[in-house]
Amino acid sequence: MKVVKFAPIQKQPITIDWAPGNMCNFSCHYCDPMINNGTAPWHEYEDCKRFVKYVWEHIEHPQTLNFNIHGGEPTLWPDLIPVCQYIKNLHSNNQIRLLTNGTRKTQWWIDNVEWIDRVIVSIHYGQSKKEQIAEKFNAVQYYGIDVSMHVMMDLLHFEKCMDTYQYLYDNCPNIELLYKPVRVSISGHEMQDYGEERIKRMQSLRGRHPQRNYQDLSLIHI
Repeated sequence: MKVVKFAPIQKQPITIDWAPGNMCNFSCHYCDPMINNGTAPWHEYEDCKRFVKYVWEHIEHPQTLNFNIHGGEPTLWPDLIPVCQYIKNLHSNNQIRLLTNGTRKTQWWIDNVEWIDRVIVSIHYGQSKKEQIAEKFNAVQYYGIDVSMHVMMDLLHFEKCMDTYQYLYDNCPNIELLYKPVRVSISGHEMQDYGEERIKRMQSLRGRHPQRNYQDLSLIHI
């Protein structure tokens, strides 16, 4: 069936959930090779332009697009910023959110603040120091990117993850902070065996939830 118009039921943005490749600079034991081994090449810039242009021309205006870009690690995508620029140049209200491990240097984020609206930063124990994470994303948030940090509660390093969470809570007052229980494998359904005591300790953690207006409604997965 030919799509004539993408028309959400309500007057809210369409969200495009986009994994442009599966290369990652991390190899967490609970991740899946299909998400981090680089077997899916990054999407080419011209192909991305054609896709975005097609969606933009086939939505009912006034309307905006929300792009939720992940991977792999999306900041490794060579054409990430050119694609973001193209999206934003179509309409400044189009929104871009990255799901990232946050390892790019602070200056990279500041240099691209015009093209990235929001980031969800997954904090994986052993990959970055908590002090560096706090300093970096306090700066990123200050320069205008909305930041949400998710601490991955790896059972193998549970106490260190708890410590990291508390440090970020104490030192990142303007950033959304959540803890994330981890599956044995991201592609599966079985959770790591935390036990009742650890579950209660996680549930006792204080979260931080700054008010946000970002809403997902009509998803297009690519």
